Amino acid sequence: LVGSMVAAAEGFGALVTELLQGLFIALALITLLIGWVFRSLRIALISVLPNTLPILCGLAVFPLLGLPLNIFSALFFTLALGIAVDDTIHLLARIERERGQGAVDEQVIARASQGTGGAIASTSLVLVAGFLVLTWSAFPANRTSGWIAAGLISAALIADLLLVPAALGLQRSKRSS
Repeated sequence: LVGSMVAAAEGFGALVTELLQGLFIALALITLLIGWVFRSLRIALISVLPNTLPILCGLAVFPLLGLPLNIFSALFFTLALGIAVDDTIHLLARIERERGQGAVDEQVIARASQGTGGAIASTSLVLVAGFLVLTWSAFPANRTSGWIAAGLISAALIADLLLVPAALGLQRSKRSS
């Protein structure tokens, strides 16, 4: 490897690093915006885990499988963040609407989860199915991208449907103790 090959490899490495840095900056800004929109630091902090966990799990899978993190795969982390944030906001907005003027309790969390859970799950599953189609491609980059996107979107769905209600329930039980 000489000349332009080395320069291209270094350029792609720098681009992946910048994409990941930008991803975490975006996550911080999104968390601040969620806190501002919902007027609650507690809600902002609750939103961090379901929005971060899929990305961290995805980043952990690469070294475990011996896969290089390249520019093509790094772009899917941005996609997963957008979907996770969208689902989190839908769920939190429904909880706020269900809550009305009362406190958040188990019934509010259950109604909100039932009210938005189906929509969140169906849109995520449609996206997962669409990306899984890529796994049958003859082009290796398409196959890898299909698995990455499907895995990240699935992780985002699980994180939103399990972690947001659990965090709100845990937060409520700590306040009532």
